[in-house]
Amino acid sequence: MDEEYFEDAVFDWVDFTKDNFKKGKYENCVFKNCNLSGLDLSNIIFIDCGFENSDLSLIAVKNTAFKDVHFLSCKLLGVNFKDCNNFFLVINFENCQ
Repeated sequence: MDEEYFEDAVFDWVDFTKDNFKKGKYENCVFKNCNLSGLDLSNIIFIDCGFENSDLSLIAVKNTAFKDVHFLSCKLLGVNFKDCNNFFLVINFENCQ
């Protein structure tokens, strides 16, 4: 499986349940109004990323790295963050479900 690298990308109004979410490393990326519900985001690296007004309900995050990631007004129901990679784990939540 080929992994990709994304830097300074903005994903706005993307329904990743229909458009395949690429495995890899996301650095300084923003996800606005996106639908990621039910996706397997295991083994993905997020560094300095932001999620705004997005649905991430029931995502799988086994060994997923969240390094300085901010969630603003997101839906995160059923996400088990204890499964993610806790090395340099920094997550901020603001006005989320």
